[in-house]
Amino acid sequence: MRQLGMKKERNRMEKAQSRKREPFRIYRASITVEAALLYPILIFLLMFLLQKTITYYQQTDQAAQGIISVEEPDTSKMFWKIVLAQRVTEEIKEKAGLQEDNVYEN
Repeated sequence: MRQLGMKKERNRMEKAQSRKREPFRIYRASITVEAALLYPILIFLLMFLLQKTITYYQQTDQAAQGIISVEEPDTSKMFWKIVLAQRVTEEIKEKAGLQEDNVYEN
């Protein structure tokens, strides 16, 4: 009888030990499930941020290329064009016999 009592006690102890291990198995499984749900979200978030960063970089690069491609005006060239236009205008007026002072007077 004593052996029978020991077997029962051993079975009871094994059940108690298996109950102690079960919560850890459950927690490990829940962590795995949470990770399986969380990692794709994190990956998509990183992809979104990378895409936005690349887009902003491309826009900035295009703006910089636009600024570089604009030529700085050649002021001396513009000055001589204006002077030449004034001289031509004066010569035409002289040939036409017009005087600047009394053109508008009646």
